[in-house]
Amino acid sequence: MPEACLVCGRTYENAWHYDDHACIDMADIAIASLKHECHEEVSRRGQAEPCELQSVGVRVDPNENSPYPVCKRHVRAPMVPLPTLAEAIMTADSQSNDPESPTNHTDRTTT
Repeated sequence: MPEACLVCGRTYENAWHYDDHACIDMADIAIASLKHECHEEVSRRGQAEPCELQSVGVRVDPNENSPYPVCKRHVRAPMVPLPTLAEAIMTADSQSNDPESPTNHTDRTTT
């Protein structure tokens, strides 16, 4: 049974992977989820090109510990769990609607 982080929800087959990981920032997950094209590369006629298919999930780059969107062809571990993805999106959405939030970038002037 895999171990799961209580903060970011990522799962690991062995406890030693779980113990030394760094949780991904929820804001980074939310930003990656808003991108609509897959960020993996494919090989076409021997040339590496962006995949650019519709994204369906968010994958974690194990080398950089950063999230990025992927299409159905490139969905493979390690992925951001759906509950974590939903929480990140809801958190980002609530902060964007909060006029006192430092991450709210809407124009606060009245006309």
